[in-house]
Amino acid sequence: TDTGQSGSPCYDPTAIDLRINAIAGGLQDLALPDNSRIAIIDHVSYNFVTTNVAIYRAGHAIVPVNFKLPSDLVDYCIRDSGAVMVFCAKKFRHLVPADMKCIEFDSEDFHDLIARGMFQPVAISRAFEKKHMAVIYTSGSTGKPKDRKSTRLNSSHANISYAVFCLK
Repeated sequence: TDTGQSGSPCYDPTAIDLRINAIAGGLQDLALPDNSRIAIIDHVSYNFVTTNVAIYRAGHAIVPVNFKLPSDLVDYCIRDSGAVMVFCAKKFRHLVPADMKCIEFDSEDFHDLIARGMFQPVAISRAFEKKHMAVIYTSGSTGKPKDRKSTRLNSSHANISYAVFCLK
């Protein structure tokens, strides 16, 4: 896995959960429509994983976008998915369409989002179980990415296992 970082960081599970909750609370504070699709462009990093889980916890769907795709295909995936905003690493900001709301990881906007949600209790809603939790684009047989949708009910345990695996 290309994590974009060196070394083997160690994270405290309580701190991880607090961060996920703060990001989820900040997302809820944005008052996005239920089950909004939110794209992420980054390596499988701490920011990627915690934001990924926070998006689910806030009742939205993640659209992970491969930063190795040509910019026109990144644009296609973001627009085709119906994403309402994008989180990305600063080095991938150039891939985000200019008219799309974007929050760069480790930016002032990202830290403000976390601060807004820091003390908001965020309950994991079961109302979203049968809605999409992820829209993942495969390479497609034509060279044009194809979307594959995953429901919350089918993926909740896989998502938790994935987050734990990535942060070990």
